[in-house]
Amino acid sequence: LGVITKVALAVPAAPSSVGVAWLACDDFGAVRRTLRLARTHLGEVLSAIEFLDLPARDAALRAQPDLSDPVEGGSFRVLVEVAGSDAAHDDEKLNRFLEASAEAGAVLDGVVAASTTKARELWRVREGVSDAMSNAGFVFKYDVSLPP
Repeated sequence: LGVITKVALAVPAAPSSVGVAWLACDDFGAVRRTLRLARTHLGEVLSAIEFLDLPARDAALRAQPDLSDPVEGGSFRVLVEVAGSDAAHDDEKLNRFLEASAEAGAVLDGVVAASTTKARELWRVREGVSDAMSNAGFVFKYDVSLPP
């Protein structure tokens, strides 16, 4: 039996800089190339990378008619989020990644959220997939972790 007399929490500071890109990829191979390029070019500022196919995107958009997809083409969408403490540095890394992805043919089209509101809208599309599919009678998840 013991008595807790003190608790210390180590909580990292929230990032002061967050950027979100929404990308169109032609096929799953392009999604995988985009993931590899993100790891290579974004390194320490890469905070999230998610993908969805067009039927999943369409279900999410039907369930949330106030949202739309700002890019065209491709069979998949990839959401990339960067977060750090230096906006200029983080934006430069994101831009280099986007250029490399386009040059490699991994990404057909893409946008970077111009505001926090736009970034939240892109996340709402991605996060709306699970509810939309469940409401349609389908239950499946894309939650997969891949080793580096």
